[in-house]
Amino acid sequence: MAVNLNSIVTQLLTPDVIAQIASFLGIDKSAAQKAAGATIPTILASVSDLVGTPAGANQLSKLLSQQQGGSPIDLLRNNGAQSLAQTGSNMLSGLFGGRTMDTMGQAIGRFAGTGDSGGKSLLSVVGPLVLGTLGQQQRDAGLDANGLASLLRSQKDQMVAAIPSGLADQLSAAGLIEKTGAGMRVEWPRPPPQEAGSPALPNGRPLARAKPPMMPPAGRNGHIGSPRWLSLAVLAGIRFSAQLSRRSLKVPQSRGPQLEQ
Repeated sequence: MAVNLNSIVTQLLTPDVIAQIASFLGIDKSAAQKAAGATIPTILASVSDLVGTPAGANQLSKLLSQQQGGSPIDLLRNNGAQSLAQTGSNMLSGLFGGRTMDTMGQAIGRFAGTGDSGGKSLLSVVGPLVLGTLGQQQRDAGLDANGLASLLRSQKDQMVAAIPSGLADQLSAAGLIEKTGAGMRVEWPRPPPQEAGSPALPNGRPLARAKPPMMPPAGRNGHIGSPRWLSLAVLAGIRFSAQLSRRSLKVPQSRGPQLEQ
């Protein structure tokens, strides 16, 4: 059964870790919990996009192989959030580029209410937790660059769905993620082209045209045919009318008186 990467990283946000993040950013613990919980799937979704190409998959695998021994949590506890953030800033800038990281930090800062610099600092301190978890999963499962990329891509929809809607809207508007709703995009069949002036339904589909009424078949001369009995009846009526007319025109001959012989 495949592991849930977002769930594994989120489990690292213990009360002690949240307290250090909150102190580093100068915000309360509840705000730090909300902001860090939203930052984790944001970074994971961005990494899953990065490994969509062989070059990106190799770049991530190379970066993870260069990680120093020890857990990011140990680095946070021993050296503090400032040192962890410096490490994370270098790692994320190397993966995404400085401009992308700035844009992502601005979106997270607006969502968390920490401003642009606070959003970038949050990215920097949470980034090592995400990348450290990916490196550990790659080593434990013996995955190469393609195997790790497949694992990330298979959970892309889950990662995007875990991003709060307010933050997801900002990231989508910036072109950093592709919102998928419930992980699917439905493509309805396109309706046939509609003629000008033709009525349409509210969804834009044209109304079905009514079929013309069925007409009787045409005769040999091209006129529409009619039942034979009807033709015979009409012809008989015409003949009867003609006979009546001729009889009415005849004048009866009067006979004169006969002479007696």
